[in-house]
Amino acid sequence: MEHDNKPDGNQIDVKLEVKPDGNDIDFTSQSKLLRWWDNYWYHYKWHTIIAGFFIFLVLFLGVGQLKSPKPDTVVTYCGPFAFTSDETEALRDALGRIMPRDFDENGDKYTEIVRYQVYSEQEMEAEREQLGETGTINLSYNAKQLSDFNSFMSFGESSIYFLSEYMYGYVKDNKGGVLKPLSDVLGEAPDGVYDGAYDEYAVRLKDTAYYQFEPALHVFPEDTLVCMTAPYQMGSSSDADTYANSIAMFRAIVTGK
Repeated sequence: MEHDNKPDGNQIDVKLEVKPDGNDIDFTSQSKLLRWWDNYWYHYKWHTIIAGFFIFLVLFLGVGQLKSPKPDTVVTYCGPFAFTSDETEALRDALGRIMPRDFDENGDKYTEIVRYQVYSEQEMEAEREQLGETGTINLSYNAKQLSDFNSFMSFGESSIYFLSEYMYGYVKDNKGGVLKPLSDVLGEAPDGVYDGAYDEYAVRLKDTAYYQFEPALHVFPEDTLVCMTAPYQMGSSSDADTYANSIAMFRAIVTGK
């Protein structure tokens, strides 16, 4: 018996066609903006991420600058002493009391204190003896601090310097002509010699007027010298008003006037 595989009149040929329902929508095919973004992100993803990082960094640093108070004056220390944060704040308060006036008239006598820790060979040896066998001095750090100090000086952002005797000799020998004579800042001394003068450019801090009754200044080593640099052609010291404020501050520290 042969079977006829052809459908009889009662069979229905059904073809199923699956269509997406209303929830399956390809937005990128319908939105020009999203199509553009999809294409852009595919080609420039890493460019965008890197650019975004730098924009964030600039904004972050900018906000930090807005929050940081603008200094009335800047003083710089370079020597073997390392200040704690409490000592730095106490010193800043003391310098505010010494400051002859609020230079920027914003109601806050604020001094920026820049610090570099640099040892001479003799100071290193003395420190080693004090620390004992377990004590060490990081020579690389010492060299880096000296390099950073040299770079800082070259930009003229500070005119008042508190220096160890070693660093004062270093500046005098290696920064020819940068130091300003006391006579140019204080005027001629009546007897030719300034009280506490170390030489024609520097004064011993311990012999200054304010040192005697400002305990915060006693954190400086006893051999600390105070001196001024001449104005630079760049940096804040190149501004006549800023440099005049530094002269007024230096006079106040040295003479109490």
